[in-house]
Amino acid sequence: MIAPALLHLTAILILFPAPRDPAPDDKGQGFFGVGLVDNTGVQISRIEPGSPADKAGIRINDTILAIDSQKVPSVNDAREIIVRLRPGVVSQVEVRRGEQSIILKVKVGARP
Repeated sequence: MIAPALLHLTAILILFPAPRDPAPDDKGQGFFGVGLVDNTGVQISRIEPGSPADKAGIRINDTILAIDSQKVPSVNDAREIIVRLRPGVVSQVEVRRGEQSIILKVKVGARP
């Protein structure tokens, strides 16, 4: 009696694989328009003029601490978070500027 139920459950698990991450939508990957370097945190090394980061007030030498409350310990982590953001949404970016921690709102752009 247990064997047929177990066989049925096994067949269901094989036929229905685990869900995958959703495919990117037609809006593309998120884009801030910044250059990043690892330097005791994720430091801004460049800002493209007119980019979402420029419009939000992010400055060269700011250090990104978190994006939408997700801690950002490395450049690779920052890039992964940014490209997963949907263009058009407003994201909260916590940066350290000098001795202050400030939160800026960045309207995510589409990666060119």
